[in-house]
Amino acid sequence: MRTHRELLAWQKARTLVIAVHRYSQAHWCAALGDVLSQLRRAALSTDLNIVEGHALGAGRKCRNHFRIALASAAETAAALELLRELTTSDARQLDDLVALANETRYLTFRLWQRSRG
Repeated sequence: MRTHRELLAWQKARTLVIAVHRYSQAHWCAALGDVLSQLRRAALSTDLNIVEGHALGAGRKCRNHFRIALASAAETAAALELLRELTTSDARQLDDLVALANETRYLTFRLWQRSRG
């Protein structure tokens, strides 16, 4: 039986959630606390909704979780873009995280598309 670990979308989402957590730990401050906290939740939601959707198998519930993962991936990218606008340090690191978030969003979109039958 195939597991979620074989899905490229999940692999990128897992890489993203780990990178986001590490970034937020290294750059935590009160002024950015709300954005960083929401960013962490959105990245985690992407990862875990892919897992849950895959575990449910084919069908409407699976597609719904993949759709939620897609929306969370878009939210992750938007929060990272906001951080890039709010901060002046680590622009390169944020650019890399935005690129990873956009790749994750694309792969999650493809996963959702394929789940439609």
